[in-house]
Amino acid sequence: MHAISACTTIAVNCLILVLSVMELMLTSSIYDFIVTHELFYAYPKKTILIAPSQSLLKYISISLSFFLSFASITYFSYRYQRVTHIYFTIMVNPYRITQFACAVLHAICCSRSFQTAQKLAVFISGDEDNFTATAWWYTLRFSTILFAATSILTLLLLFLNMRKSLRQRLACKDFFATFTRQSCEELCKFETNSIHCFFQCDQTEINRIKKQNYVW
Repeated sequence: MHAISACTTIAVNCLILVLSVMELMLTSSIYDFIVTHELFYAYPKKTILIAPSQSLLKYISISLSFFLSFASITYFSYRYQRVTHIYFTIMVNPYRITQFACAVLHAICCSRSFQTAQKLAVFISGDEDNFTATAWWYTLRFSTILFAATSILTLLLLFLNMRKSLRQRLACKDFFATFTRQSCEELCKFETNSIHCFFQCDQTEINRIKKQNYVW
C-alpha cells in the first residue's frame, strides 16, 4: 500500500510538472508584446481585451507549482529524505499551506482566464475573419483547462500527504504500544522510518535520544 501511494504521488507530481511547462508556454504566448503593451483592444472605445496585469499572478502560480512538484519528487532521494525527516515538524505545515495556496492561486487564474475568454468571445463573435483574436480565445480556453487541472491535482496531492501523515501517526501509536522504550531506541539507530515516527508522535522523546548521542 505504501509503494502504491508513493508511485501515485510521483505520477501526480510528474503530471503537474508537465502541466506547468505547458501553462508557461501558453501564458508566454498569450501575454506577448502586443498584450503587455496594451495594444490588443477593441474599437471604437479601445477597450483592452486582455489585461496584462494578470500575467504576474499566472507566472507566480506556475513557478510555485513547478517548485513544489520538483521538491516533492526530489524528496524520494535518500539525502533529501533524511533532511526532511530531521526537520519534519518544521517543514510539514509550511509545505501544506504552500500547497493549498498554490491550488487557490491556480483556481483564481482559471477563473480569470475563463472570464477573459468570455469577454473576448463577445468581440469576435461577429467577426469571423479575425483570426488573431480567435487564436487568443482558443489559447485562453485551453489555459483555463490547464489551470483547473493543476489546481485539482494539487489538492489531490495535499489529500494524499495528509492521509499518509495520519497513517504514520496511527502506526506510530501501535509501534509505541507494541515495543518497549529500549526496543524503540535500538531500532531508531537503524530505521529511518522510526525516526520519522518519533518526530510525528513524541518530540520530547526524540530530544532525549539526541542528548544521548545516538547515531542518526
